[in-house]
Amino acid sequence: MKPIVPVILWAALALISSPALSAQDEPPADEEARAEAQAEKIATIKEKMKYFESHVGEWVGSEEYHIIPTDVTLTTTDEWKGFFSLEGTHFEMHGKGVSDDGPTTYKWICTYDADGELYRAWYFDSDGNHERFEMDWDETRKVLVWTSAEDEDERVSSFFMRVEGNEIKGEGKTTLGESDEPLIKHTMTYRKKRVRI
Repeated sequence: MKPIVPVILWAALALISSPALSAQDEPPADEEARAEAQAEKIATIKEKMKYFESHVGEWVGSEEYHIIPTDVTLTTTDEWKGFFSLEGTHFEMHGKGVSDDGPTTYKWICTYDADGELYRAWYFDSDGNHERFEMDWDETRKVLVWTSAEDEDERVSSFFMRVEGNEIKGEGKTTLGESDEPLIKHTMTYRKKRVRI
């Protein structure tokens, strides 16, 4: 005699589970919506990052930091290379600066935060320093203004760079707390290296 009950149970289980299996074969609508939203986000980031196209290349120059309270000016000679990374969603600047304290290698990593609707940057160097910046568009000067996002010592640094052909010129300042009076004034000048053929 064949066991009828187990056969009936297996048939019932097959009927119950078959709709679930076919549903798994089709991606849920919310998954497709997430993928579409992610694609739009990446497209927005890449579009915003086109701002840095004029910064691509190898640059040489110098920067001056005038410390107002002591009336001392520090100068660094500098060279760096700017390039896109991670399929155009990030822009990096790798360089080396030389001052009276010796050489320092450094790296900047910049991107656009599509959720926060602003640019962000991170700075790291071989002396163990690191800093985080946010960038906002200045309509008057037609540049991004970089402002430090660290507030451990109430120090705020801001600067901008303007590319004019084969030159980059920029300036900035460092303030303390709520005061708008600069403690340090900062200027920079770079020229693009000639490409050897």
